[in-house]
Amino acid sequence: MHSAAGSGWKANSQQWRGFGSHVPQDKILVVDDQMAVALMMVFLLTRAGCEAQAALSAEKALRLAQTEAFDLITLDVGMPDLDGFLLFQKLRQSRT
Repeated sequence: MHSAAGSGWKANSQQWRGFGSHVPQDKILVVDDQMAVALMMVFLLTRAGCEAQAALSAEKALRLAQTEAFDLITLDVGMPDLDGFLLFQKLRQSRT
C-alpha cells in the first residue's frame, strides 16, 4: 500500500518483510561517522532481512573486516579520519 499524501512514502510491514526476502541473512557492514545515518541504515537493512552492523570510524571498520567476513560493506566517502575511497583501498589491500 503506497500513499502519495504529502511528500512522504508509506509501506506496510508486509512490504518491508517482503523487500529483503530475496537476500536472507546477508552480512553487511555500514561504515559512517554520523551515528544517526549508520543506525538508520542498520535498522533498514535488518528490517530487510539482513544481518547488519555499524562502524562509526574507518579504524573500527578495518578491525571488523579483519575479524569478520561481510557480504557487503557500505562506505561513507566523507569521513574525517579516512575517506571511503581510501578505506576501500585499504580493505582491498588487506584481502590480498
